[in-house]
Amino acid sequence: MHGETEAPLGGRFRRHPVFVLAGAAAGVALGVTARAWMRWISTDPEFSWVGTIAIVASFTIFGAAQSAAAVARLRPLRPSAVAAFRAMAIVLSVGLFGAAGAIMLPVVVFGSLAAWRSDITRSIRIVLAAVALPVVMVVVADIGEDNGWGITTVGQIALFLGIYAVIITSTWPSAAPLPDSWRPSRRTAMAVGVGLVALLGLAVYLGGIR
Repeated sequence: MHGETEAPLGGRFRRHPVFVLAGAAAGVALGVTARAWMRWISTDPEFSWVGTIAIVASFTIFGAAQSAAAVARLRPLRPSAVAAFRAMAIVLSVGLFGAAGAIMLPVVVFGSLAAWRSDITRSIRIVLAAVALPVVMVVVADIGEDNGWGITTVGQIALFLGIYAVIITSTWPSAAPLPDSWRPSRRTAMAVGVGLVALLGLAVYLGGIR
């Protein structure tokens, strides 16, 4: 089990919390790419600093939080502390799913479980990946319908798939199992679940930003 959940980035970050800053910088780059993609696929492109800052900030927080969880997993912390960092990374990822991004929430959730939950059977992981696939197909069809099918559209779809492949890959710290990890009580798990739903609802409500 330990070998299956070893960090993809290797052990050289074990003593370097500065990796969190690198994660934040990567989040900025991914956020800028995502914002550029949104304008690229738009049939009526608009620009606002509020929307751009909100999107880039969401990706920056996501990158920093996942990196912090990775550092926590690789350092000799108590299981409860590692669990807290992982929960924080999950909560702070909700910002990615505001407004139109809400449709991709199941893709990231089920895709991350399929990619990283090595403690469940392969058949279940395949089912999880299959559950996420229809949403991807809907988005791809919408892009083609709005922009027509051609070389440009293929590029738009490829960039879309690339962005979310990076997001799912980046969820290793919060999604992958950890041997002998701390497990919350049922009441705590329910409270966290309700909190996540509430945060997502707030993100969708406040996220009508172009």
